[in-house]
This record gives sequence, C-alpha cells and structure tokens, in this order.
Amino acid sequence: MTTMTNGLHPEARLLCYVLRDLADDDGKVMVRSSELLRATGWANRASLRKRTHELEDPGVVSVERARRADGGHRRNLYVLIGDDHR
Repeated sequence: MTTMTNGLHPEARLLCYVLRDLADDDGKVMVRSSELLRATGWANRASLRKRTHELEDPGVVSVERARRADGGHRRNLYVLIGDDHR
C-alpha cells in the first residue's frame, strides 16, 4: 500500500487489499459485488458501496460500472491507480 491509502477507514484498506490480490499485472480486476462481499466478509452491499466510494474519491481506485442491455448489473471493472496493484 502507498501513502494514498493512509488515513482511509480500515475497511476501505481491506477492500483495496482484496482488489490488489485479485488484480492482473495492470491493476485491473473484473469482479461481481457478491465475490467482493465474500472475500471481505461483509454482509451487505451498502458497506461495499461506501468503501468503494472511499477508494474512488482520493483516486486510489477507478470503477467502471457495467450494465446489461436490460438494465441489470454486470461485473464492475476496478482499476487500481498508482503502485497499489504491485
């Protein structure tokens, strides 16, 4: 982790660690929210949304939210920014 993750809530740092473990060499990971909930041990999506926004706001993570043609959700693409994916 870098200084970008200092000062973040411990659960936001946990999410960053999980994303880093799942990411490819370019820092990208396409994953379902249910998989992230299982990996973090969190019980609800509200926690995941809150911690994801905490990583997006300072520029630690970029998220491309994907939708199907019928409006349903697909896997999001998370991109770790900086050296957090190494």
